[in-house]
Amino acid sequence: DFKFMHPYQTATVELLGKNSLNIGYFGKIHPVLADKMKLNQDLFVFEIDLEEILKSINVSGTTRYKKLAQTSPISRDIAFIANKETSNSDILKDIPIALAGKTGTAQQIENRANHALFIGYAPFEDPEIALATRIAYGYTSANAAEVSGNIIKYYFKLEDASTLLNGQAEEIGETANGFTD
Repeated sequence: DFKFMHPYQTATVELLGKNSLNIGYFGKIHPVLADKMKLNQDLFVFEIDLEEILKSINVSGTTRYKKLAQTSPISRDIAFIANKETSNSDILKDIPIALAGKTGTAQQIENRANHALFIGYAPFEDPEIALATRIAYGYTSANAAEVSGNIIKYYFKLEDASTLLNGQAEEIGETANGFTD
């Protein structure tokens, strides 16, 4: 029970296993508290008990993996942000692996560019890699998605490092990423 959290926009984090364990929470601050704090925008917080996670690690030296469940919120809440002229096939044409990802931005200061965010995993059906990318003041989430796409291309040996790391940044407007979300 988290009285400081919004009752309908908060979730607990559970560590699954023989004995499931609540290890944290995430969600939106309760509107009454946000008003008292004089916040002029939504505030989201999370807490995860790292000690409980570390206690559950298999100390025998054998790494254990469990296939991720294909639950509705994960398989249906996947989005890419792109220009109106960009089709889904354009976004995924260079990555022949089914992947799942979510983009976003976070504003910190009104007179600075937004932070660019991407979180995802691949392949979608049997994940091998998971990643979270944050580009401080990265303007648009498409920039974080592009960097993440390059990491996935390198990981799955679809492109080599010399192609991906050419040492030259592109000017704003040279790509479909645009300037800001």
